[in-house]
Amino acid sequence: MDADFRTAFAGTSILVIPPITYTSDGAMRMELVGKSADMRAVMEDVDADIDVSVEQVSEYDTPQMGLWAELTERQRSALETAVAVGYYDVPREAGVEAVAKEMNCAPSTASTHLRNAESRIVRRLVQST
Repeated sequence: MDADFRTAFAGTSILVIPPITYTSDGAMRMELVGKSADMRAVMEDVDADIDVSVEQVSEYDTPQMGLWAELTERQRSALETAVAVGYYDVPREAGVEAVAKEMNCAPSTASTHLRNAESRIVRRLVQST
C-alpha cells in the first residue's frame, strides 16, 4: 500500500512539507504543495483502498515571498533592476550608476533603495537561522 501511495506522486510537482504526523487512529497527516493539476492527478491516482481527505486548499506562501512582500515597491524595483544590469554578478558587470540610469533616479537614491532592501533581507535571514 505504501508503494502505491508513493507511486501516485511520481513525476509530479507535488512536494511534502514536513512534518508528517501520525494520529492515534493510524492516519497520516501532511501538507502538500504543488501545481493544482498535479494535485488533482495525485488524488485520482491514489489507490482506492487509501482514504484521502483534503482539509484545506490555498496559495502557498514561501518564506522568500514573505520576505519579498516586506520590501517597498521601490526596493523591489531596485533589486530587480540591479540583477538585470549585472550589479550582483561576480565579477560585478555594472555599478550603482547603471541601476540609477535604468530607474531614472540619482545614483544616491538607487544606492539607498538597494542598501535598505539588502539590510532588511539580510537581517531577516540571519534572524531566521
